[in-house]
Amino acid sequence: MQYSIYVTSGFGYFQLNLNGNRTTPIIIQEAPNQPRPIIQCLQTGTSAQHIMNIQGSNFMIKGIVFTKGSRGIRIGPSTTKNAIFDNIYIYNTTGTSFSADDVANEYVHITLRNS
Repeated sequence: MQYSIYVTSGFGYFQLNLNGNRTTPIIIQEAPNQPRPIIQCLQTGTSAQHIMNIQGSNFMIKGIVFTKGSRGIRIGPSTTKNAIFDNIYIYNTTGTSFSADDVANEYVHITLRNS
């Protein structure tokens, strides 16, 4: 992912549905020899949404910055399995930076490292 500041529109958030394979996971990561890309919510304060929903299986998010919004990353809103979040940086949110707590969802092998 090339360096840039990617901003959500209005009161929205980015939604990723990632479904890789165990042997060929989907990897979204910073581009080599560039600053980390920044993903931010347009809104701040109590009216803000979270920055990103991510769900699926067999994927990795690596070397990306998330800022502003009510939450940084929300795992869901459906079952998520075999996900790795490596070297991510979440700051300046009004609530939790990382959540995986939706009722009746299944979260299996979620790894947060170097973050």
